[in-house]
Amino acid sequence: MKSVNNRLKAIVILALMTTLTMNLGAQSKMPKYGQDSVRCVTNLSLYRDYYKQWQNSKFKNDDLGNTTYKYWMYCFNECPIASQNLYTHGVKLVEFKIESQKDSLIADKYIDTLMLVYNQRIQYFGNSKKYPTGYIKGRQAVDLFQFRKKASNEYYPLFKESFDLMKDETEPTVLYGYFVSSIQYVKDDHAKIELAYETYMKVNDALQNNINSKSEEEAEPYKKVLNNLEPIMVQIATCENLVKVFEPKFDENPTDTILARNLVRLFELRMCTKENLYFKALEQVHKIAPNAQSAYSMGKMALERELYDQAEGYLNQAIEMTSDSLSSKKADTYLLLADIYNKTGKLAKAREAARNVLKLRPDDAFAYLIIGELYVKSASSCTFKDLPVAYWVAADMFAKAASVATDEKIKDIAQKQLAVIRKNFPVQTDIFMRNLTEGQSFTVECWINETTTVRARKE
Repeated sequence: MKSVNNRLKAIVILALMTTLTMNLGAQSKMPKYGQDSVRCVTNLSLYRDYYKQWQNSKFKNDDLGNTTYKYWMYCFNECPIASQNLYTHGVKLVEFKIESQKDSLIADKYIDTLMLVYNQRIQYFGNSKKYPTGYIKGRQAVDLFQFRKKASNEYYPLFKESFDLMKDETEPTVLYGYFVSSIQYVKDDHAKIELAYETYMKVNDALQNNINSKSEEEAEPYKKVLNNLEPIMVQIATCENLVKVFEPKFDENPTDTILARNLVRLFELRMCTKENLYFKALEQVHKIAPNAQSAYSMGKMALERELYDQAEGYLNQAIEMTSDSLSSKKADTYLLLADIYNKTGKLAKAREAARNVLKLRPDDAFAYLIIGELYVKSASSCTFKDLPVAYWVAADMFAKAASVATDEKIKDIAQKQLAVIRKNFPVQTDIFMRNLTEGQSFTVECWINETTTVRARKE
């Protein structure tokens, strides 16, 4: 009992000293310890002591929680600028009161109190450099979303205000809530679907910026949020809707690189890369910041649109910009080039491109298939005394494709092609009449200039 009396005396002395200090200071500001500093310091000390005990119980002792709340509430109302901890602890205490209530009406009143905790913190500590207003509003939005899921008209604006203030410094949890709340806001008929799309792009930008600028460990929470958002976006966005919403915006300002970059990312996520808007957006991105990937994508899309000259230019640019260490990516680009040259009748260039693939990927069955197809196309023009000798070299390519193929579908295609080609070999009599012998080495001239083996059709 004596120790308690001594402690109370110390508190009173501290309060009196505090009062004296405040009286000497400016009177225009609210006193740190309120109008009754003795009672404030007493309750502040008691609330802190009980909070520590409650914390030591891992917040499981409800009696300690309720007692702490009583002393905290006095400080919150009577000396609200005594400490920022009033608000961090206050959130924990009021959430405890909400979750422990069985009466939903009373719980709802405590939710109002929780919002008041945040609003009062903004009023008195909103200028904090470490935890400014935007940060507080973000936490407030997360809690309101948790406790009043149907009130999107209340929590979505808070998320938006927080993001507008914090930008890339927005916490990962708040970024997630901002996007998800925008969807609910749309579902509740407060806005059109484009709001959710635009919110996604803002959030995506902030996540990407943090992922790119932070260490691997620091970036992990942002990566997690990004991975969680993408499946949600896939569910709510159709290619048709994306085009309907964003094409007018892009056509109005086609040089808006930020919009273009976001559209490219969004359309790729939703696998809407065949849309003309994606092509236009990527073209703008490529103009401003060309790289190997954008050049490759532009080339591929131009090829799909049968814009062969454009496709060739983009793909050659992609090859120049692709590092030698990315041999597989460069091989993919050469495959597209081979396809372009094949379709435009530039057979020698098509073979050169396919051979470049084989330099990078020696066991690329598809490259052998392409060369075989080129030789088949030349069977009527590359002859020896009217013999379709190009079929022999074509058969060599299809046989090689079948032998190296790891994909069963490609292997099956190669074997079927080989079977067809063998039926087009010259018959034994025609070979004999040209002074050729089955099994001898033979060079197919014309543009092909490949050495092969003379073979006869099996009758």
